Amino acid sequence: GLGDPNAPSWGSLLNQGRENIDYTWLIYAPGMAVFLLVTCLNLLGNGLREALDPKSTS
Repeated sequence: GLGDPNAPSWGSLLNQGRENIDYTWLIYAPGMAVFLLVTCLNLLGNGLREALDPKSTS
């Protein structure tokens, strides 16, 4: 990527946890952060669609 290669990212933290399979707790924080981000963005998108699209039938 274009960023600082020494800066930790969620992907690099998950990869470290994958490499150290004996220490499974290493993937909990970044994995939960990714899960919560995707869930919140999904809920936000659904709410915006319901609010802005009066023709949607769900």
